[in-house]
Amino acid sequence: MASLKEILTRRPVAATVRLTIPAGQAKPGPPVGPAVGQYKVNLMAFCKDFNARTQKYKPDAPIAATVTVFKDNTFELSVRSPSVTWFLKKAAGIESGSGRAGHVVASTLTLKHIYEIAKVKQADPYCQYMSLEAISKSIIGRNISGKPAELVEISPVLEDSIPVIRRFTGGGTVIVDHGIIFVTFICNQNDVPKVQPYPRPIMSWSSLLYSKVFEGIADFKLRENDYVFGLRKFG
Repeated sequence: MASLKEILTRRPVAATVRLTIPAGQAKPGPPVGPAVGQYKVNLMAFCKDFNARTQKYKPDAPIAATVTVFKDNTFELSVRSPSVTWFLKKAAGIESGSGRAGHVVASTLTLKHIYEIAKVKQADPYCQYMSLEAISKSIIGRNISGKPAELVEISPVLEDSIPVIRRFTGGGTVIVDHGIIFVTFICNQNDVPKVQPYPRPIMSWSSLLYSKVFEGIADFKLRENDYVFGLRKFG
């Protein structure tokens, strides 16, 4: 909560401007000039400040900037790192998703990629008090399943660079090791009816898992040593 002194000394705000600018490339022309210049802000000072703060990013990185303009024509600038979606596409080497989410895999990312993205996002104002593990889980949940979800313990799988292959719409995640030696299905215990919560050979319920999880993934064959885990990654 703000102190009385802070409240009394606050400057009256004229406007709040939000815009996206390529890192290190702010110039007095569009889009900066029309958006910010109308409030009589010193454009050269703004561009210098923005470019200095974003020089650590690649020139094509889209930076979200929030400009608070005060009635005395001064300003405060807040910048955020590029969106998680932008980082994921760059890491995957793709321009867009598959267009058939849950059926066609556009690319594969390891949790090492997720961890590196989380380290960058941790510098953003809204993430600075979150742990790397919490940010990593949020990235996975929001960008693979479309909703936040508790997934796997991040640290062990980072060591093995295990790729996340597919997010199961019912609340689980499929991960496969580099040699496709085994498959692990991670889900909440009650998400999928009849699935056992403890390690068990897959042959006894392969038809259920195949129809629920692997439908639409061409040429993927389940094997005898595949397992399901109801609560967490095991082994």
